[in-house]
Amino acid sequence: MSGDGVALPEILSPAEEEKFLASWMTSVLGALREAWAAEYGIGVTTGHRFTAWRLDRTGQLITAEDVGELKARIRADHESRAARPQDDPPQPRAVLVAALRWSWNGIYLVTDTGDGLLVVRADDGKALTAPDEAAARDAIIADFAKRPVIARHPGTASGPC
Repeated sequence: MSGDGVALPEILSPAEEEKFLASWMTSVLGALREAWAAEYGIGVTTGHRFTAWRLDRTGQLITAEDVGELKARIRADHESRAARPQDDPPQPRAVLVAALRWSWNGIYLVTDTGDGLLVVRADDGKALTAPDEAAARDAIIADFAKRPVIARHPGTASGPC
């Protein structure tokens, strides 16, 4: 309480503040992922930069210092792409497969067989096949929607990153 009888708000300890910010960030990123799930994978790099990548043949990366900036850059990218989608140069298949692997954070194991992609659920080993990255992404999303993969390790995502 202050000297004039007014109750002051309780200040969080550094550990409580870190936990609060992590929870807040998780919900903000979750909302962003949900809003753009069909077009972008979204995550945070080890350097604490916010990153999005197109889930199309280009695999174009978008980085930002904070979530607000990332949201604005995704929207600008989406709008510019809608105006001229034919201008996107294709990315190597390996980049798109790596983005798909990273997006699902090991809860689906993705292997390039040369003829297509083999996708295996980490929890029960159920295999899905797809001719390309877009079809694999769609198969994973449909499979996850029917029956979410249960994370085996503490801290493992329970959905796409």
